[in-house]
Amino acid sequence: MPAVKWLVWWLTISALWLAALWRIPTLPGPWGVPDGLLLALLAWAFAWRTSVSWTVPMGTGALMGGLKDLASGGPGGSWLLIFAGTAWVATRSARLIVRDHPLAQVVWITVFAMGTILAHAMLLVLRGERMMAGPLVGYFLIPSALATALTSLLLFPLLRRILPNL
Repeated sequence: MPAVKWLVWWLTISALWLAALWRIPTLPGPWGVPDGLLLALLAWAFAWRTSVSWTVPMGTGALMGGLKDLASGGPGGSWLLIFAGTAWVATRSARLIVRDHPLAQVVWITVFAMGTILAHAMLLVLRGERMMAGPLVGYFLIPSALATALTSLLLFPLLRRILPNL
């Protein structure tokens, strides 16, 4: 990837991270917050679907998960683990997903978004924070996953221009 594309890619990641930082957590009722860092991670994993090493996707997932940990202020390291695993699974299944129709890719992104939220809720339960896990699954699971999927319709074309293999 040329240096200019790397710069644009990391500026995009920075913008998505800042968007995650500026999220307003006090809005009433169930509302969906798209996960821009997850979309960037999935776009990256789909682009590097020919990666032979498992360390590259897991390292990138860990980096983006660490950024999400910083933005969320939640238990440190939980998103790091979840995004590392998500990057590995997305890279391994990318050959099948990329060949699908764009609307089928939206369904896959919904599945990945719901999976990451459920994994985060399970980690909260394992840490003894069941009071936080219940509302996460009850109120935010479906709206956030759908918001992430719908945002992918707008964000993926931009990411396709940045990442040459997507």
